[in-house]
Amino acid sequence: MSLCSEGLCGVARSLIPGWRMRHTPGYVSGVSSLAGWGHDYLDGEGAVGTDYTGCRQRVRPRPIVKQHLPMMLMLGALPLPGLAQEPLSLPAAAVYLGGGNHYGWLGGGGEAYLPGVPLSLFVGLGVAPQGPTVAGAAGFRYYLTVGATPHRLFGDLSVSLMGLSKPTDLSGRLFRHYGVGVSFGYSYLAPSGLTLTAGGGVGSSEFGADFELLPVVHIAVGWTWRSRVSHRLQ
Repeated sequence: MSLCSEGLCGVARSLIPGWRMRHTPGYVSGVSSLAGWGHDYLDGEGAVGTDYTGCRQRVRPRPIVKQHLPMMLMLGALPLPGLAQEPLSLPAAAVYLGGGNHYGWLGGGGEAYLPGVPLSLFVGLGVAPQGPTVAGAAGFRYYLTVGATPHRLFGDLSVSLMGLSKPTDLSGRLFRHYGVGVSFGYSYLAPSGLTLTAGGGVGSSEFGADFELLPVVHIAVGWTWRSRVSHRLQ
């Protein structure tokens, strides 16, 4: 005969709401910390319960995700301003050795990137072999491919030396003809900083009373320094 009475099971049911009661006749309880009437157990189905003199209360664990799903959805919908992400490694400045209009024909140059926009300013200085004479160049470059990708396309607008001429009066004076040119090119920026760039286009300069269209070419090898820029989610 079970030692558990209906009244005792009713009291246990009222004290522990939501528990399923299962009566087991002939069960002899052990010692428990709850008034000395039973012991805790874990059955084969993963339900936790306590035996009170032959009356087992069983509690099935509730899934944590299902239990806290409304709160998780509320927290996920909240905006999180100022959440920092991994900083970006973007080009900051570069130096080059090369040839063509942008580098005074044979010389070098430098490039400075403007923060926040895919735009840079560049200058060049070199020696024109015809003469020889010192020549310079300057302009700005717009990158069509942005970000940290190594393959970059660009277009630039520059002022550079388009050609040299000598008058026919045998004075030996050398004239430098500067003009405005537009070119498009490709630049490869390796992870190490090594940079290869080349491009071509067309420019115009005044020779005597006429303006002539002349080619604009440039090719160089250089080194680029990067800066780590932190950006935030808005």
